[in-house]
Amino acid sequence: MNFSGNEARRDEILSHLGHVKISDLFAQIPNKLLYPEIPLNTGLDEHSLRRHFQDLSDANASALGGIRFQGGGFYTHYIPSVVDYVSSMGSFTTAYTPYQAEVSQGTLQSLFEYQTYISEITGMENVNASHYDGATAYAEAFRMMYEANKRKGGRILVYSQISREYREILDTYLQFTDAVIEYRDLFESDANAAEIQLPEDCAALSVSLPDFHGRVADIRNLADRCKEAGILLHIHGDPLLLSVITPPGQLGADVYTGEGQVLGIPVNLGGPHLGIFAVSGKLLRKIPGRIAGETVDSNGKRGFVLALSTREQHIRRERASSNICTNQGLMALRALVYMSAMGRDGLQTVARKCIHNAHYLISGLRKLTGIEIDQPDALHFRELRVTCDYSVDKLMKYAESQGITPGIPVDENSILVSTTEIHGEDELDRLIELFKTFDQQEV
Repeated sequence: MNFSGNEARRDEILSHLGHVKISDLFAQIPNKLLYPEIPLNTGLDEHSLRRHFQDLSDANASALGGIRFQGGGFYTHYIPSVVDYVSSMGSFTTAYTPYQAEVSQGTLQSLFEYQTYISEITGMENVNASHYDGATAYAEAFRMMYEANKRKGGRILVYSQISREYREILDTYLQFTDAVIEYRDLFESDANAAEIQLPEDCAALSVSLPDFHGRVADIRNLADRCKEAGILLHIHGDPLLLSVITPPGQLGADVYTGEGQVLGIPVNLGGPHLGIFAVSGKLLRKIPGRIAGETVDSNGKRGFVLALSTREQHIRRERASSNICTNQGLMALRALVYMSAMGRDGLQTVARKCIHNAHYLISGLRKLTGIEIDQPDALHFRELRVTCDYSVDKLMKYAESQGITPGIPVDENSILVSTTEIHGEDELDRLIELFKTFDQQEV
């Protein structure tokens, strides 16, 4: 079948564009790019090909090689072997939400169990089958809150330091709405959470636990004030941290989102991730994404289906609550297996180790000259921002020569240091000694 179209119509379009023949459309492209010579060899046998790809792989710096304190949204945690084993089973290797429930019971059940586990950790009533990543879930929450409560006004307060990437994604999601986002910092304000001023036109308030600098704010009683003022409360929290603090549901949050990469998903050069999304009962019908539900068939046998929304709802353009109609099914499965293998005690052990390591570093680094820790007396989870009297770029180059990656540069003189349960105190001591030695060299 010829799909080239009517020749007369094609000539009409070319004439309108000021061209005679189709090749004129590509005249601006150099021939060497339009018809490049692709050097292909005669091929490799399997053994040689494996060696070639291994050489390419070895050129990358492994997250498990050297001593690395990188974070900023990507964290290296220990992953039990059973996570890889189960998630690599052929029957589970799909990221898509199944629409044919009668042939997808295993996948639907795993999503239902994932939702149940997240509900227990967060204390929230309703959880969806996941989003692409934490940033997507974060932005979807803002759009949902705005639409659900815009009669109050278009203002949404963000009382936390968030990453530049989160801001950019949020701006993209809300660019065609009347929502106004105001960024504030609980730790830079004289008022604590109980004294925050809540404007009358505020539709929602968002807090991150922890924030981008690893600080955990005390937001008790904030939910009651938001409820009295008719303001939706959103908490973006680390799922591991929630195992050792009061969960969002008990705090009275209306919406919870989180990044699930820490639940059994390796760093993988930046992805894939897992977006966690949960809401209170009153927002159930507005939750974006998919929901797996439990039911019984005509014979009374237990079964699983997609519940509460149809596929078509998500393609209604501007009238849809969300245009996301898929999920991270395989990553949700990994999170489910990880949480099952670790158990509540295991999750709490990891979280407490992350807190201990962060404060171990704070205790050691604050003794050094030329270094300042951002809010050293606040509770820190996994990360801390360190400001130096010297260039961070120089520090990074010196640290690389010592086999250490001390963190992620924030600006010319600041670095974000991240530590998880995989770091022993001997490695933390080496990082402290690195800062001390470099400072002495600079002096």
